[in-house]
Amino acid sequence: MNKPEQVKNLQLLTFLVNEYNYQIVQINGLQTDDYWLMNMKHQYPLICITHRKMDAVSAQSGSFRQLTLAITSTFHQPGKLLILSTNEQAQDFIANDVTQHVVVVNRPVASELIRAFPGIEKASREVKNVHSETRNLTRLLQKKARSEMWKEMKRTKSVPINTIIVAVICLVLFLAANLLTFITHDSVVSSIFAGAYYKMSVVSAHEYWRLITAGFVHYDFFHILMNLIALLNLGLILERRLTPLRYWILLLISILVGNLFVFVGDGNVVGLGISGGLFGFLGAIIVFYYVEGAFKNPRILSNFITTVTMNILISLLPGISMLAHLGGFVAGLAVGVVFVNAAKMKSFAVHTVIAFGLLIGLCISRIPSLQTIQDIYGQTDLMIMQTAYDLNLDFYGDYLYNSFCGQMEKQGISEYRLYIDANLNR
Repeated sequence: MNKPEQVKNLQLLTFLVNEYNYQIVQINGLQTDDYWLMNMKHQYPLICITHRKMDAVSAQSGSFRQLTLAITSTFHQPGKLLILSTNEQAQDFIANDVTQHVVVVNRPVASELIRAFPGIEKASREVKNVHSETRNLTRLLQKKARSEMWKEMKRTKSVPINTIIVAVICLVLFLAANLLTFITHDSVVSSIFAGAYYKMSVVSAHEYWRLITAGFVHYDFFHILMNLIALLNLGLILERRLTPLRYWILLLISILVGNLFVFVGDGNVVGLGISGGLFGFLGAIIVFYYVEGAFKNPRILSNFITTVTMNILISLLPGISMLAHLGGFVAGLAVGVVFVNAAKMKSFAVHTVIAFGLLIGLCISRIPSLQTIQDIYGQTDLMIMQTAYDLNLDFYGDYLYNSFCGQMEKQGISEYRLYIDANLNR
């Protein structure tokens, strides 16, 4: 086919793709100058744009008929085919499941075709510069392809927007914690001031919000790097299955329950990192994969067992809070069962909610009996208060001073206030 004829076909192709959202059917290994388009929502789901001189007999026999059947069976399309011919010697016809209309310049377009595709009578036009027209049409098709790609990515959540937001929050707090070190000269104090979990702050100053904020605080670069890599991998899987609201509910409940387990089971420790939330993601993914039957694939099952085993081993390392991981994982399983869209899980979801509620209720019921600080770190407390004053947050410094000293006096440790008064600059 010479280039002017190619442009005629390309003009119709561009019109149908841009105006009526037809998709180009890729036919690998077939050498043809025809264009095949598909749109299941249109009255003509399958279109062939050709410059061949097609008649009713040739359209329903030979290689063309075989190709039509191959496309309709492969893509599960109805057998109705519309041929748009750019050949001036061709004629309109209707034969069984094939309809042909001729679309050429200076020739009336069938009214039936105009009703089906308003504007198609202007799609084919004479051009002076074939190369320029081809370039412009190609550019329009590329622009449409990019637009559809972004729509598809948004629809399938290939771009994990919420996961990226979580990562940004973690990075901001990571920078804040590290910048605070220029004032505190102590990574632990900087992390606590940035929002990490610290039982002394929770019990004495009633800063229960730390059970949530601790999940977003990191100080060590390797720590945040590993967590963000895991976050992006797990988050992408879940954003394809959860609404943004459910995604955040899962994350926050997993972090909260993980740190609640730490509060109940550990002493006056410092906790930080999104690991509890990641284990919650892992628990939810197990539920989704089980319901979807993904574990029937040996490769997926093997990879997942490896991932879970690796994370269990990590949880056993010194300095890693196994309780935070366990709490997050349990929460993720429970929330995943509630959120999964499977009829067979509905009754099980009710039992899961009851069991999970009883577990959380048991943890909360123990809070009043855990109001005594066993391990006291006076120097750390002093530096937290001093940081508040150094940042001109005198109201917060005074609040911490009264809370910490009051807690120690309730526990009968009067020398605590003497130590703080002797060393605090305010």
